Amino acid sequence: MNSGDERRTDELTCSEQFVLWTARSWVAAFKHRQPVYPHLRQGFEVAGIPDGLFALDELMGLLASAARRPLDFRCVKCRKVGADEALLLRCLAACQSGPAPEIDRVLMDWLPPAAARTALRPVMILAMLLDSIGMRVPVADPGPSVPQHHADGRLMPCADPGLHRIQ
Repeated sequence: MNSGDERRTDELTCSEQFVLWTARSWVAAFKHRQPVYPHLRQGFEVAGIPDGLFALDELMGLLASAARRPLDFRCVKCRKVGADEALLLRCLAACQSGPAPEIDRVLMDWLPPAAARTALRPVMILAMLLDSIGMRVPVADPGPSVPQHHADGRLMPCADPGLHRIQ
């Protein structure tokens, strides 16, 4: 498995594609100041986990309001997986596999301590709901635990013009 910037969306499993689509759709609605629920409600209902929308919205809302740095969530049509998108998938896989320090490391990279503790709940709920309908997120080959950054804190560049960043 490749690192976030190299992995293509067509290499993802159905469960990974669903998570990626929901997170990217949330970001797109947020960036265009549109309501999130109309865009995602049907997807979660068809999947059989309507409450998953609330968990995703809580997590993404925390990331949008309290992220320590710009996050690499891309446009819905982008064919490559962003570094933070890959980390979200790894978090969900870790939650489905049992307690793992990986989850805390990622959340602490994304958020200040109090927000990271708050974000653990929606990550765990979303992972549990996905698991309950057989949508297991596969455990990825280990790569960097957090995205690579320049000395000044900026995320390393990505050649993809579809890049979307929260903040």
